[in-house]
Amino acid sequence: MPKHPTGSFEAGFSIWSKMFRQCSDSRATLNVIVNEAADFVARGCSKQLVVDEVTERAVIGHGMDADVVQTALAEALERPPRSNGKANGRHTPEAKASGQTIPKAARSEAGSELQFDRLSDIEPEAIAWIWPGRIARRKLTLLAGDPGMGKSQIGIDIGARITKAGNWPDSGVAPAGSVIVLSAEDSTADTVRPRFEVAGANLDRVQVLRAVIEKGKRRTFNLQKDLAALGNKVTEVGDVTFVIIDPITAYMGKVDGHQTTDVRSVLEPVADFADKSNVAVLGITHPPKNAPVKAIKCFYREPRLRRSGSHRVHRNR
Repeated sequence: MPKHPTGSFEAGFSIWSKMFRQCSDSRATLNVIVNEAADFVARGCSKQLVVDEVTERAVIGHGMDADVVQTALAEALERPPRSNGKANGRHTPEAKASGQTIPKAARSEAGSELQFDRLSDIEPEAIAWIWPGRIARRKLTLLAGDPGMGKSQIGIDIGARITKAGNWPDSGVAPAGSVIVLSAEDSTADTVRPRFEVAGANLDRVQVLRAVIEKGKRRTFNLQKDLAALGNKVTEVGDVTFVIIDPITAYMGKVDGHQTTDVRSVLEPVADFADKSNVAVLGITHPPKNAPVKAIKCFYREPRLRRSGSHRVHRNR
């Protein structure tokens, strides 16, 4: 185990843990990874061990080219790139000579890697509430209820209060910001706009998705394909606080809405999108309109929506 320059074994482990986490972050770019590597070498870690580990994680975790990664590392660390273009792993001559080892990552037989965070390395942070106790930034919230109970209107009312920094029904004031709306069931002209207008919204702060154009043809927005484009729109607008997806099941593409794993594979990236974009996402959902039982029973019978990703759940009765 490489030690921190101070000689502390525990500090050395903390350094390696942080490097592993940074280089394994799915949002990390080559520059971020290389800069982190250079930082850890500057702190006294072995160059060879850093190069081996960073290259391995960049290749396995991000699909980066080993030669490109090692060339960038060589420039950053002022050392020649390795000629074979491959990461040889942990047991390099330098490591053997020094007796240094790096904590092994937990791997499955299929070659996937389990990545963990030590809680002592995580900085605690408070939940950034938009509507205290109900709607939070960087979270996906699901609003479920029987058809015709006013779920869409609740979403519009929340959005309208945000556009004008209005008061919440219980207490507190909404933060001023823009709202993005994806509405699959209601017409923008005769339903969505009139409802926002009646709710007193600042209409200049409401953006409603019209369509997705791909190769000159219109198609439905797809949560599996279009979250990056939605993120670009959030960046373009600049002050987006709230995103409404109504109903969320209409934008899941070819996913079977009755299969837990299929739904989770869509909702987890939506939760990640909310976190990365620093917005609150409200996903509206309801059971089939011919369901034989009430929505609350359908909802709690369906773990696919109850525990898919990081979100809060509200039921309107």
